[in-house]
Amino acid sequence: MHPRAWFGAAVRVIGVWMVVQSASSFVYAFNLVKGLDSLRSISPMAMVNQGVGYFVVGLFLVKLAPLVVSWAYPRRSEASTQDAEEPAKEDEG
Repeated sequence: MHPRAWFGAAVRVIGVWMVVQSASSFVYAFNLVKGLDSLRSISPMAMVNQGVGYFVVGLFLVKLAPLVVSWAYPRRSEASTQDAEEPAKEDEG
């Protein structure tokens, strides 16, 4: 596999992990609302906000991974690749 493909897979895995983390934040917010957790220094809405943030960023990474990959690994134009290959061929001959 090429580095570009590995990076794309990593971006998607991180996105899925963030969606899972959002579920954890929502469950914790539910526990705070229902009084199942005694930690009152964190408000339930703060956990909901965190969960929404994780969910949105996670979906962005999963759905738009090709965009992120193309930003990180821009494709070279054919002219620039041919220019890069020509000196290598001259060195061989």
